[in-house]
Amino acid sequence: MTNMSYQFICLRIVTLLLLVTLQLGCQQNSSDITWHNSREYTLQLYNNGMLVLNAEVNYLGKQPPVDVDIKHNWQQQDTDFYSVKFTNQYQRSIHFEKIIYQLEKGKLFSQKIKDKQEIAEDYGFVKILPGNSLLDESSYVWSYADSNILHRYFHFTVDGEHLTADLPLVYQK
Repeated sequence: MTNMSYQFICLRIVTLLLLVTLQLGCQQNSSDITWHNSREYTLQLYNNGMLVLNAEVNYLGKQPPVDVDIKHNWQQQDTDFYSVKFTNQYQRSIHFEKIIYQLEKGKLFSQKIKDKQEIAEDYGFVKILPGNSLLDESSYVWSYADSNILHRYFHFTVDGEHLTADLPLVYQK
């Protein structure tokens, strides 16, 4: 083996190790989901190994809570309703930045991304203070398919760090 090919191989190995290290270093955000049944679960969001957010997703049925205003015509279109309780487990505030929506089957006909202002209008909040919980009782999913999953990718910032968590809603006719 020539000195030039040895250096080339060493350079490739070092580059590969550097890429793997950078990839692992960038994966600070992780989450655990514990499913309680086919529709309900608890999600725990971590940053650098520290628990930041706990989200409890509970199925409410085919009708929204009585005091909740829904912009969707759920009487005409079969719909599943959910409540989501967000609990800040961290010592700093959690800020909602945007939510990206994506159906597992088919395409969305409505807005696919909500920014901070739209989150405030829909949820009534964009920030969760340390140790506090906020409840959203207006989450819903519907589909033309007999079953589907609406993936909701929540983007948060905590201490300047960007975190993302998928809080899916399951639809079943």
